[in-house]
Amino acid sequence: MQCDILHADETFIKLMVKGAKKCKQAYMWCRLTGVGPPMIAFHFSPSRSRDVAKSLLGDYTGTIIRDSYTAYEKLDCEVACCWAHVRRRFLQAVERGYTKAEAPLKLIQALYRIERVAKERAEKKERIRLSFMRARRHVGNLRSLSGNFLNSAGFSKERNVRHPRSRKPSLMR
Repeated sequence: MQCDILHADETFIKLMVKGAKKCKQAYMWCRLTGVGPPMIAFHFSPSRSRDVAKSLLGDYTGTIIRDSYTAYEKLDCEVACCWAHVRRRFLQAVERGYTKAEAPLKLIQALYRIERVAKERAEKKERIRLSFMRARRHVGNLRSLSGNFLNSAGFSKERNVRHPRSRKPSLMR
């Protein structure tokens, strides 16, 4: 797929094998264009290995938006973390009683609103420029809040809040 931005993800599926009593685990790898006409490609594999990621994305030169799965880390392209995956971590923290994680959730919702408005109003290049300019401020605020949470009593042990700080460089792209 030739495009500037590509979303990539993999998910497990159950595979029935003739003669086996149990289903085996296999993976469906998905690639979706992030700009321009939507195109999607699926790839079935019995493996979730780095080799599969390399074979599907190894010659790609744009930006890949992906989760924090390590198979994507050795690719020779620009990577950006998926905000839906980061949002899920903060949501899990709130569900466990860490109400201070509500503020980052609101900032992520603001990022989603910016993207939705930009997508509705602008052409391809204008959308990217507008989203980047407006979103960068919210990302900076989110980083600051995450740092404050880590310094709060009883909050520094919450794994779901430490996760975005460990992904700081790729969340700023």
